[in-house]
Amino acid sequence: MGMWQRKPAGSSGPILSPVEISVSGERYHKEAIEQIILTHAAGKLHWKTTAHLDRDLENKQDKFAVQILVQGQRVGYIHRDHCKEVWQAIGPQGTTLECSIRWNGEPLNGVYSVKLFPSL
Repeated sequence: MGMWQRKPAGSSGPILSPVEISVSGERYHKEAIEQIILTHAAGKLHWKTTAHLDRDLENKQDKFAVQILVQGQRVGYIHRDHCKEVWQAIGPQGTTLECSIRWNGEPLNGVYSVKLFPSL
């Protein structure tokens, strides 16, 4: 088995096993991330929330693409190197994980970073 494994229902511990998951493609979703930060995080430089991992069935670039949604907005994807394992682990219903959104610089001119924390 790979490092990405879905735990059985009712078991304790993380749903997926890595401690921290970097998100890919945030730069393509900067407007959505800015809107989330300005609307929900009241200008904080670091905001903890939840993210939903969902299979992106319409993605033409990767048939195993796993999108990451925060407050219903796409903020990025699981990196291509791991998406097939995550696709299988989350199943068709997807899963919800703890999420941290951070930025460097001013809220409207900064560089955003999204991390997922499945063990929290």
